Amino acid sequence: MSQLKPPSLQHLARTWHASPDKIRAHLVQMATHGPTFSYAPVGNAIRDHIQMHVPINTIESSFNRLSRSNLRDDFRSIVKLAAKHFEKIDPDFYVDMAGQSYPVARDIRIPFETPFLYGKDGTLHVPWFCFWKSGALRGERLSLFVTLAREVLSRNPDLKDAKFYILDFGASHAPKGRELRIIQGENVPQLVSQKKNAMLEQFVIGYRLAQNEIANRRRTETSTRIVRVEAPAPSNDLFRSDSQDG
Repeated sequence: MSQLKPPSLQHLARTWHASPDKIRAHLVQMATHGPTFSYAPVGNAIRDHIQMHVPINTIESSFNRLSRSNLRDDFRSIVKLAAKHFEKIDPDFYVDMAGQSYPVARDIRIPFETPFLYGKDGTLHVPWFCFWKSGALRGERLSLFVTLAREVLSRNPDLKDAKFYILDFGASHAPKGRELRIIQGENVPQLVSQKKNAMLEQFVIGYRLAQNEIANRRRTETSTRIVRVEAPAPSNDLFRSDSQDG
């Protein structure tokens, strides 16, 4: 059975629920029946195009190695949307960003890895890619994510004034397929500290419950595992006559 790993900051917000047991169930589901594919190739392709100037047709061809045709088409549509967005902006420069994290408990650090930042007319911008086709963050969950993301960025003196925004490539708001929706972080209601801390406490409780459930399942699987033991070969004594020729 897979081990439970801290989810990304975005997944934390998506997983959050007022009931810790709901959080537990979602985390266990993620650990035991995770997604069958990754969006990592899309993020890498976008970076290759806008930072390394790899042509779109080269990027599209690179997706041919994917066995699922629906993924090939889906990934290509996302890259095209991202390319148009950054062509319109025409950033002055790009900078790769090191991975960061948000501590929700002493032993639980939630990863936050933005693809890069860019500068335009003296202002730094930090984009976040949301590749989910449906189920994008809304309401309190969106506020939780943006609040935590901006808090992480503000810890770096060079980024405290950076503009954080989300590129939502979803299709739930686009009946004809994926469309790009821009969500400016400054337009998302921020959570006050008391509300934010209360929500994170619920998440930590749910995370602990999920840890315990997965640990118990692993112990049960180990204790009930059947170990095949080869049966011993028949002894010749079983076929030997009790009487002896005299």
